[in-house]
Amino acid sequence: WATVIELALALPTGLALIGTQQRREGSAWRAARISRFNATLVTGSALWLGLLTATLLGWV
Repeated sequence: WATVIELALALPTGLALIGTQQRREGSAWRAARISRFNATLVTGSALWLGLLTATLLGWV
């Protein structure tokens, strides 16, 4: 009976650990996606500003 009680006590802890790990991986993946989006946004803005400046100065 002791093993049954130990298993019953260990199961929620194990599930909580797995859930925490998955949540951590999910947030890391989300952060990577957000940073990639920000990098794309910054690059696009820089290109757009460069093109706008070149147009205003009459280079294009």
